[in-house]
Amino acid sequence: MRIPASLPLGAIVSCLALACAPAIPVAGDRSSSRDERVAAAREDRELGVMERQKPGPGDELCGLTVDGVPAPICWTSATSPERTFDVEVDARYLAAAERRRTSQALRDAEATACDGIPGSDRVESPFAHREDIIDVEELHLSEPDGTVLLGARVQFRDIPGLTAAWLQHVVNCHLARNAALGHDVPESSYCPLVPRGARATVQAGSYGYFIEVVSDDERSGREIQRRAMALWP
Repeated sequence: MRIPASLPLGAIVSCLALACAPAIPVAGDRSSSRDERVAAAREDRELGVMERQKPGPGDELCGLTVDGVPAPICWTSATSPERTFDVEVDARYLAAAERRRTSQALRDAEATACDGIPGSDRVESPFAHREDIIDVEELHLSEPDGTVLLGARVQFRDIPGLTAAWLQHVVNCHLARNAALGHDVPESSYCPLVPRGARATVQAGSYGYFIEVVSDDERSGREIQRRAMALWP
């Protein structure tokens, strides 16, 4: 910066002080923080990194989109400051990457059923997030045609930015992925969506979301119940 020679010494000192002082963020101003997070998320996608920038509770980025791409669901485990995560060493992500590399059926299923879903929500089933499950009950339903459905209803707490429609999309993605893998998904041994013949519906409730997973195959229905009940408490 060029300073006019005619300025008095006091003015020169003040001018230099203002020019060299670092910018001080205004308390409560979230716009710059959000812009930085959006930029970081965009950079992460370009680099192929799925979750370097994790959303925090109440963060404006939670549940929104960046350049038309949805952000990961703000599960409690994903937003916990204690969480450590490295996609390059996480066994679930390594297994998913290898399966995707070797299975055209999986790639086709993801292209059809998982459109727009971030990698983290494709690899981690909603049922992986036990901190957000608030109730589980077994189901034994009789259909009008006499068919008996066995399964479970799992209730999740309200999640910032999440809708029942989007959660249904994520559930459908997992059902399609599991079917493409022949229902042989060892890394998801906890998940009620894996057993053969499982089908699921999502409904919004007063305090969150219900996922009902059922099957008309007795063996699969019992397995769905076993997995669901093991998630709670």
